Amino acid sequence: MNSIAKLAAVTACLWVAAAPGCARWRVTRVAEPPPVALGATPLTAPRYVPADEAAALIGDPRLADPGKVCVQRVVVATAQPYVERASASRTGDIVGSSVLMGVGALMVVSGLVQDADDGDIDGTSPRDDVFAPAYVFGGLAVVGGALWLGLSHALLPGGPEPPAARGADITRAVLWTEATGCDAGGGAP
Repeated sequence: MNSIAKLAAVTACLWVAAAPGCARWRVTRVAEPPPVALGATPLTAPRYVPADEAAALIGDPRLADPGKVCVQRVVVATAQPYVERASASRTGDIVGSSVLMGVGALMVVSGLVQDADDGDIDGTSPRDDVFAPAYVFGGLAVVGGALWLGLSHALLPGGPEPPAARGADITRAVLWTEATGCDAGGGAP
């Protein structure tokens, strides 16, 4: 393996190893059932419609009886409570630094093995400089992986676990519902 291929291998491994990022607090959002109804806001005045039209609007086949049904279009708001919990995760750091150190060690070993196989006994071969990049890049990869792992365990994330945050996701839906009050302005069936 020539030195350019080894440099490309180290670069590729650095990208793969750095992808998970540094140790950090991971936030997990957990819904706390049940959702809470916040209420309905009318969009239209109550009115009578034929029962089959009301069944289609509301989506309730029970309303398909002959006659008219009082309906109204409303906005219904609900809140889904949740809690966000934080947990520390160093899995990406451990895997990334281990891969980086392993590739660096393989580069150093491959340079040693190829250097020993050239048949030069006294160590004065003109090919000695060919394996120098393997030692340099392999050594840097091992040192970089060790520093990454040390940084992960010593500095990140620092301090106590953040407190759990509570909140609610509010959703709104526009729909038709059965209503009362059609007698006030919509006329009797």
